[in-house]
Amino acid sequence: MLFRSADDTNHVLMFKAKFSHHEKPSASIKKIGINEATTFPGLCKKHDERLFADIEKKVIDINNEYHHFLVSYRAVLNECYSKTSTYERIKNIAEDSSKDGNSDEFAMTIMILMAYSHYLGMFYTNKIKKLLDISLINKRYDSELLFGVRSLPYPLPIFLSSVFTPPYDFEEKIINNFQDYKIPPNYFFLSVLPSKSDTLIFYSILKRQKENLGNIFYQLENIDDQYFLHYLSELIIKYTENFVLSPSYWDKFSEQQKQVLIKYYNDTARNPKISYDKDVHNIFKYSYA
Repeated sequence: MLFRSADDTNHVLMFKAKFSHHEKPSASIKKIGINEATTFPGLCKKHDERLFADIEKKVIDINNEYHHFLVSYRAVLNECYSKTSTYERIKNIAEDSSKDGNSDEFAMTIMILMAYSHYLGMFYTNKIKKLLDISLINKRYDSELLFGVRSLPYPLPIFLSSVFTPPYDFEEKIINNFQDYKIPPNYFFLSVLPSKSDTLIFYSILKRQKENLGNIFYQLENIDDQYFLHYLSELIIKYTENFVLSPSYWDKFSEQQKQVLIKYYNDTARNPKISYDKDVHNIFKYSYA
């Protein structure tokens, strides 16, 4: 599915964050090889292929709850690896910078806070994985998750497999305030899987968190495709870190539009309450059928 987003040289685009103890962290668009974009050592190759064969070697059935579960489980494994690897990177930079007398104090403070934030993310994401491990072992695939899906009759230029913690819903109601680290965050699962002729968008939440995340979930369930894409764009650009973008599609944006989107991505990473403007920040602006 990811090959749909690649260019002729099998490269795709991703937002990649730069961490430094001399300046505030920021992300920019980077071209990377498709193997790098798809590889994560969450499972050994043999177990990965066996576990996910039903959604990677066969046609995904949107009416099959096992397929829904596998898509969500894959997203959790991706997020566990992402959180762990980013935490290790930031921790190592922070430790090295403590020995550097030229480190910027403000940047250092941000690095320490980010390391702690990613440690908590790693801790709680692994707790979600353990919940789903039990569902997998017991073959009770909907015991923890509430599933949703949208099928679009055209391919989107984005591939995504992510789990994230939105601070606000679409009406700016607080979902996660992150003030008390003892309170588990509310997690939203989102995967965008394009093929040659269509796109499947899977989303899910933990049933035990439905009271907090139900507003996002049910809004996505009950809107038409165009509004769905506006909401999907907002979720992706504000809250996800690992989406893959088609280089040829990105080139449809002007340089000014690209800089606006990159700035918004970085600004909302620091302040997610910044308003989303569907006429300015819509990453699907040129993707409608």
